[in-house]
Amino acid sequence: MGFFKSFSNAMRKTERDMYSDTSALITCESDDCPIRGPHKPGPYYHNGKSLDTEHETWGESNPPPFIWRALERYTKGRATPAEIHAVVTFQELHSHEWLMG
Repeated sequence: MGFFKSFSNAMRKTERDMYSDTSALITCESDDCPIRGPHKPGPYYHNGKSLDTEHETWGESNPPPFIWRALERYTKGRATPAEIHAVVTFQELHSHEWLMG
């Protein structure tokens, strides 16, 4: 593994560890956020796990399974309004798009 890949992986792990305890951090306070419970704004790591590669919709975020299912239904044109809202809102709040806001 090259230095930059190794460094990048170490930084991701450090960031996940650093944000695993949200009690001392600013938390996502959007009433529209489909994820309930305390969590930080920006990239979201379901169960503390990042993706192996960036996702075209989520960037480095790894949403919970219900968001993945909603995205699948959305891309097939079968999503409910609630699922569409969950996908769009998660993307706005927790994908790489939030940086460009």
